[in-house]
Amino acid sequence: MRVHVRAVFAFAICISLPFTFLFVLIPLALSRHAQDISFNQFGLQKHAIETGVATPEIAVDYLVSSFSLGLDRLTSSASSFPKDFDWKDPKSVFEYVFFRIPARAMVYPTETYYYYAFDVGDKALAGNFRFVDAHLGVLHIGYFDRIDPHSSRNGSGSFGKEDGVTVKMKDAFTAQVTYQGISRTFSLNPDGNLKPQDLVLLPEEEFVTRVFDESGFEFALLFNTSTKAFYFVSNHELSFPDSKAEGQNNYILAPQSSFVFYNDPDYDRMILVGVHEKNIYMNSYYDGPFDQVPPRLDLRDKIYGAYPYTRWRGGIDLHGNFLMMKNTRVAISPYTNYRKLKDLVEYQERCFKKQSKGDLWSCLAYEWKRDFHRSRDKNGDLLKTGIADHRLYKSQGWPANHYNDVSVHWPSAHQAEKSATWPPNFQGFDDSESEEDLTREYS
Repeated sequence: MRVHVRAVFAFAICISLPFTFLFVLIPLALSRHAQDISFNQFGLQKHAIETGVATPEIAVDYLVSSFSLGLDRLTSSASSFPKDFDWKDPKSVFEYVFFRIPARAMVYPTETYYYYAFDVGDKALAGNFRFVDAHLGVLHIGYFDRIDPHSSRNGSGSFGKEDGVTVKMKDAFTAQVTYQGISRTFSLNPDGNLKPQDLVLLPEEEFVTRVFDESGFEFALLFNTSTKAFYFVSNHELSFPDSKAEGQNNYILAPQSSFVFYNDPDYDRMILVGVHEKNIYMNSYYDGPFDQVPPRLDLRDKIYGAYPYTRWRGGIDLHGNFLMMKNTRVAISPYTNYRKLKDLVEYQERCFKKQSKGDLWSCLAYEWKRDFHRSRDKNGDLLKTGIADHRLYKSQGWPANHYNDVSVHWPSAHQAEKSATWPPNFQGFDDSESEEDLTREYS
């Protein structure tokens, strides 16, 4: 009796399909029920898919990471995962997080942060793995109490071979981390240097980089060589990630993030002009894109132009890191930290007296630290105040985003007991004030 080869093949496929389906479905289902930790990558991917703005790459990455997470939970003994951690010990936190990360993870934010958050008992931590020194075989970790970000329940550490952690760059945008025989592969965002195709620049503007924020927004960071100002422009190549955004008088409020944009219809350009203070204080995913500027850019001359005070803080290296303030990078944060939208709009009314678009956008994106060098302490040695010891995780990139809820009267009367090593009683002044006026006022 002859059996047709095609019939046998078809029968084999029919038999195997249910098993193949289960092989794919079960890990995906398990990944959805892995509730002991959350990863920012999945939040970004799910939101993009649910709002219809996901690219095919994002959808595929979501499926691959979800499948690898579920498969790992299916084939690994959950009892082998650490059930608790010591928040005072960064290695303990690293172990708790590392074994729960999907085998293939996506690092979307462009300053190479992989974010996580989890609750264990009365402890609620949030933090990140950072891959800025992965090419050197080093992985950084930082974390804080997400209920009270300014409590003492926080920590940071760096791990390499001497700690049993092997970090290798498989290529320019793929890092592999191995610990206790378990490997995790992290794909980094490769698109930082690509200018959005529909972005039209003014003659005095320079495209600096793309910035993918942990909020899900992507920006183009621009520098105006005439006004010496930075500003963030929403990338139109991607759909706006907040479908419920509301507009009034060319101002657009994205309610999920509380980001405020100015929409200039003449240039079809949405400029980030406001970030809510609450999100800055809570160090949330919506605290602004200042912490996602790619780490290897040549920024020194532009930063010196925009923020002259940086020269007086001992200078910066090529990439914007302070030379005399350890682990502190200049925060490029050209927007206003606001509480009420109407106050922000009223504050910016002065900008519409500007004659040119470049002047208007630079004014809308104005930030106080552009004039920090105009201090009555300008002839003093500010490095002797001890600011070199200020911890980055306490205030992300001070002075750009100092939490004024923590030191309510800063900059006029900074409360030294809150951050004892900071320069006390900073005073600023505008161009209309003379040195004589200041001397008389503060004497």
